[in-house]
Amino acid sequence: LGEIYTQIGQFPDIDLRVAPLPGPSGGGTAVGGGSLYMMNDTAPEVRAAVWDFTTWLNEATQQIAWSAGTGYIPTRQSAYGVPELEALWTERPGYRVAFDQLAAAGPIPGGGGPVVGDQEGVREAIEESLEALFAGMAPADARAQAIARANEVIADYNRRIG
Repeated sequence: LGEIYTQIGQFPDIDLRVAPLPGPSGGGTAVGGGSLYMMNDTAPEVRAAVWDFTTWLNEATQQIAWSAGTGYIPTRQSAYGVPELEALWTERPGYRVAFDQLAAAGPIPGGGGPVVGDQEGVREAIEESLEALFAGMAPADARAQAIARANEVIADYNRRIG
């Protein structure tokens, strides 16, 4: 969408409109992207550099710049409500469409995602620990918290299912 907004000025008779992604009604929406990965066999110095870059990239300032250049929505809640983002959405209202669709979407019927045990609960355990890590928790403590919570979720699922 960012490049379309950049190029649309060459075509003065075109009125650019953006609509939500079509999908089932009643909640949920498909999302993709927004993921960064690092392989566990990466050299320690590379891993440290990747971590520094990833941490920097996920700050609100960089997320807003990424959104302005691409049309993607920021992946950090701390970016929302920031005057620069609101100004961008006023200038390019199509950028806000995806955000509004995701914000309005309720849970996916049936929970969505793969049917592999309590995958959603495990994902939430990991997300909570990542948020704690970014808020200052020591990496070893965040890892231990994620493992403990994920194990609880899996044990609860196994008790319920048998």
